[in-house]
Formats: sequence, structure tokens, C-alpha cells
Amino acid sequence: MRQKNLHKSPWSPVILIILIVAMIFTFFSRRDADKVPAYTQSEHVETDTGAATEETPEIDTEIYTDNENGLSLQIPVGWQQVTMDGYPTFIHNASGASVQIQVKEYDPQVNMQDKVSLSSWCAQHGYSFTSFSRVSPTHYQLYYQNQGNATYDYIEDTHWDRDKIVRLVCVFKDEHYERLATYYDTILASFSWDTSNPVPEGFYLYYNSNLQFEAGIPSSWSFGESDSAIVATDPESGAALTITATESPGTLEGLTAVDMANLIGAGKTGFMMRSFETDTDRASASATYVNGEIQFQNETYLFTNGAYLFCLSVDYEEGTIDNTVPKNCGSLFRMFGETGSSEAEGTH
Repeated sequence: MRQKNLHKSPWSPVILIILIVAMIFTFFSRRDADKVPAYTQSEHVETDTGAATEETPEIDTEIYTDNENGLSLQIPVGWQQVTMDGYPTFIHNASGASVQIQVKEYDPQVNMQDKVSLSSWCAQHGYSFTSFSRVSPTHYQLYYQNQGNATYDYIEDTHWDRDKIVRLVCVFKDEHYERLATYYDTILASFSWDTSNPVPEGFYLYYNSNLQFEAGIPSSWSFGESDSAIVATDPESGAALTITATESPGTLEGLTAVDMANLIGAGKTGFMMRSFETDTDRASASATYVNGEIQFQNETYLFTNGAYLFCLSVDYEEGTIDNTVPKNCGSLFRMFGETGSSEAEGTH
């Protein structure tokens, strides 16, 4: 931050932001609140001996495994394995239907895809959007068509963790849909992935493309955002997660315990900081304070990318939320590239 005179604290603008956020928290805490060209053969298939379930007709399958990425799925016997566009692809020769397994590097924009954004993506690429469904916080399905001389249907079954994106792309002629539907249901339902960096249960990821940061939000909490802050609140306990960003070039190397106490304690009655840790680009502190005669816990995490200072805080009454929630919120926060640049590809 720019220092206008030698006697003015460099943290004054940030303290002002925290004061505003404190007012926001006080308010929320009181509410009830995607034909095959030339290709190459590949292996990694073994016969599946498992019995068929009662829900679907019996289909003979083989298990495809990708040990490098820790994933597997069942493929109908007779589907030919090839490599297309660098990805393993299985082809049903009689109909030309296929399923391709794409493993890609993580792009945080995947978390923000919805019906609107994917409808737009389909239109931009000449496809007809059919439907979208969010299966879980890290899994969605997209259906669309390519209507040329023949109509082709596409199913994109997309999964992700915090390191990779796995997309199963099914392509088939629309006229074959009825007799291939059970095959694709079996393939997609059998997908298994031992993720290396999963999103904790009970959380989803939010990505801010303007400031290029990602944060974990408790799934059951209400979410709201404004120009100055992001606030998520627990309707049952009144606990709140608040994230602010302040222009602040430099690092946190010179941040002292007194600076931190002044930063997070401003406007709080009975404030007492219990712990403090700092590094070049991040810092954390735990504290207690009184709000309306109730003692609250505060867990604050600071992050800097050399252009912005991000302040993430969780305020709650002790015993009303799981103690892992504040730590997960802090550990799930991360920044991508330099603020103002565009590192994310904008994956769908």
C-alpha cells in the first residue's frame, strides 16, 4: 500500500475495509437465516466378472483402467479402443458411436459452469444445447446436438478435483439413441476415480475470474457477493465466511502481531488475539470477541499476490459449527496467475 506520510499506518485502508465487513457480519449473524480419422491401438483392458444389477439389462463389459490418473470405467465388450486427438477412445464399429476419456489440467472456471454459460458455449461452437444438470459440486452433465446432414448427440460427463478435470465425451447418431442409451448409462455409471486432491465433503468451489482467486464455500450456507465483499452465512448458527480484496502491492513479510490485531480487531468488543502466524505471502490468526453478549470465535487468513491483499475470515459462536470448517475455508483458498492476466482457459 502507498504510504502517504510517515506517521500514517500502512494498514489503515485495510482496517477501514474490515470495519465495513464487521458491519456486514453483524447484520448476517442476526438473521434467521463435447467417424474417426487415423488412430492407433492401445491396451489396458481386462474382463469384468461382476454380475449385472437389477436396474439395467445385462451388458457384457470390460474394465478400462488408467493407473496414472487413478480412474476406471466399464466398456461394452467389442468396442474398439483407439487413440484420437491424444485421448483413449472406444468405438462401437456397427453404429460409429464412441466414448472418449479426456484428462485435462485443472481450470478453476469449471466450477462456475451452468446452464447459461454452457448454452452460450454451444451456440458459439454451432451446437444445439439440449440440457444441463449439476450432479454434485464437482460433477456435471451436458447434452447437446450437431445438426448437419445427420444429427449427432453429445453427452459430456465432467468430473474434477483441485488438480485435474476428467471428461467422458459420448458421441452417437440421434437415430441410435434408444438402443445405445443403456450402454451409455452403464459406462457413465461405472466411472470411478481415486482423486488426488478432492474437494472436502460439504464444500463447493467458487472462482472469481476478475481477481483470479478460488475459495471453498460450505454447501449449506447462503451465498452473496457485492463489489466489496463475498459473504456466506450458515442459516442455522449465524456463522459467516467473509472474503474481501484490497489493492496492496508488496508482501506480508513486515506484518507484525500488533498490525494483525489492529486489522482484525477493529470494531470488535472484548477482542483478544490467541494465535498469529505469518509468511511472505500469507498470514493467519485466531481470536475471540463479544457480539451482543455472545462470545464469538474468529479465524482470519490473509493472502497476497503482490497486487491485492485478500482477507478471509470465519466468525462463529463456539460449538455451533464443526471445527474443521474454518480450516477448510482457509486451506481451500488459492490464487491463480497474476491478477489482471488470464491464466484460465475458460473450460466448459
